[in-house]
Amino acid sequence: MIALIQNSGAEVVLIGVPNFNLMLNVPELYPEIATLYNIPIELNILPKLERDREMKSDQIHPNAQGYQLMAESIQKLLQNSGAL
Repeated sequence: MIALIQNSGAEVVLIGVPNFNLMLNVPELYPEIATLYNIPIELNILPKLERDREMKSDQIHPNAQGYQLMAESIQKLLQNSGAL
């Protein structure tokens, strides 16, 4: 999917999705893929949101405050990578 998107001329940002277990660790394949395709990656925001009940509208999905934090995290990633 990443190669298809890049071949279309669009830019890609990778957001690490944690395994839904006690530790909420993001699988190691995410940094490997980011390196392989030379794309920015954010590994911490989703595990952080999943650990905080006040940031979720249900067992999995962020609420408005959670989505705000996610947007801020992605904005920071884009700024640090030079995309913004």
